[in-house]
Amino acid sequence: LEFRRVLFRSIPEIVEDGVNGFLVDPSSSKSISKIIMDLSRDRGLCNKAIKGAFTSMQTRTIESQSKVVATFISSVF
Repeated sequence: LEFRRVLFRSIPEIVEDGVNGFLVDPSSSKSISKIIMDLSRDRGLCNKAIKGAFTSMQTRTIESQSKVVATFISSVF
C-alpha cells in the first residue's frame, strides 16, 4: 500500500497533464472514462500526448535522472 502512495505521488513529477499524459483521480472511474472518451474522439489530443510522451522519454534518460538524484543527495549531505 505504501508503494502505491509513493508511486501516485511521483506520477505528477513525471506526467505533465495534457502535455505528455493526463492526470486523473485513480479512484474515479468517471474521470478515467472521460479521458479515454476524449482521447478516442479527439485524434489531435491523442497525437499531442503521444508526441509529448516521446519527447519526455528522450529527455528523461537514466543518465539524466541519475544526475538529478545525485544532486539531491549531495544537497542533503
